[in-house]
Amino acid sequence: MGTSRRVTGTRVRGRSMGWLLGITALVCVLVAPVSAFGYKQSYNFVTKWTATPGIPAGYAYGMGLGMGGGSSASYFVSSHANYVGVYDSTGGLTNQAGESLTNVFGSEGLQQVDNLAIYNYTDMWVVDAGNMGVAKLLINGDYQGVSISGVPGSAFDQPIGIAVDASACVYVTDRGGSTSGSRVSKFTTDGTFVASFGEGGSNYLWSASSVSVGPHFEVYVTDWLADKVRRYKPKTSARDSYVLDTSWSLVEPKAVSVDIAGNVFVVDDSTQATTKFDPSGEKLAKWGGPGTGSGLFANAWSVAAWGHLGHVWIDDRDDASVQEFVLTDLRPTTSASANLSVKKGKSVTFKYKAGNDEAPNLSVTIKVYKGSSLKATIKCGSVGQGVWNTKKWTCKLAKGSYTWKVYATDIAARTQRNIASKSLKVS
Repeated sequence: MGTSRRVTGTRVRGRSMGWLLGITALVCVLVAPVSAFGYKQSYNFVTKWTATPGIPAGYAYGMGLGMGGGSSASYFVSSHANYVGVYDSTGGLTNQAGESLTNVFGSEGLQQVDNLAIYNYTDMWVVDAGNMGVAKLLINGDYQGVSISGVPGSAFDQPIGIAVDASACVYVTDRGGSTSGSRVSKFTTDGTFVASFGEGGSNYLWSASSVSVGPHFEVYVTDWLADKVRRYKPKTSARDSYVLDTSWSLVEPKAVSVDIAGNVFVVDDSTQATTKFDPSGEKLAKWGGPGTGSGLFANAWSVAAWGHLGHVWIDDRDDASVQEFVLTDLRPTTSASANLSVKKGKSVTFKYKAGNDEAPNLSVTIKVYKGSSLKATIKCGSVGQGVWNTKKWTCKLAKGSYTWKVYATDIAARTQRNIASKSLKVS
């Protein structure tokens, strides 16, 4: 990928989460194929799950990744087909949102969804490469009656990246009808055009791909051919025009996401590594590398940095997978223990606690599977900060081998995540 210059793009958004991490003998493994020497922070691999099928080799677009609310985490991955794949916290496909639409672009339904952005856990903007436009859907995939095919006087040439800011305005990266340049266009939530920027002068973008909006409405754009990540700031309080604020050098930057603290995460196409910058441009962390194992990527395309607890998700186009990482500096000192070899009819006690720096509104659930079939659910209850909690469970399972999975739930955000698993033997 380091010698190939293709226009790509991704965009992601999400929400703040509280997480329960680690159990005895199941702590997250630090993955650092790229040396972390000289960086202040490092990221741990948490989990990996299979997403939509990979995009055919040689195609120029990437997959988008986003998250919505609900009783459990919902992850949205663009399919490169006529729908958005919706996944639960374990990576199970629950919906093919938008698949049945027929009237999004005139009489046309969705054709080729290659990117998306989530707003307020209710709205979903998608980039449709087949129709060369963007459309606004509900989180369940219903069409909201807003589609955009270009700016006044100019149709989209190749819409790629998409983002939504805190005021519900949408930003789209596009080649802009030119084979040598790109632009970012901004629209209101009803599709009304606001502004375009990046087309000329010192603001010039060579190959705008991914776009993300920071906490102060600053706009970050990966300019792949120029080996730059460019930051634009609103020129006026009305945010109807933008000016180039700064540029950071990075070889073949492909995807960008900004967290609520203003930290910027950039995926590098040439090294398959992710670099974290603070708002001043200082490099804080770097991890990843080429491969298909945990913490490695065959072709990383999207990055999502959500919340204040240091969680980052990256999807891999060629490996058709999504991986989760967590910042070691912010990882709560949560632990749980249990006898993983039990007898039928006998009880076992689970122990769990959270560190004093963790959110107080977490709960623990343990699920027992035989193959892919759920056999038991053990609701352990709320997590006490710095205090051991216990839960007794009487095993009624038949003799055999099972998989024991721990889930953490942020009660306030209503999000659930599988954070560890291990074999369970019933005798």
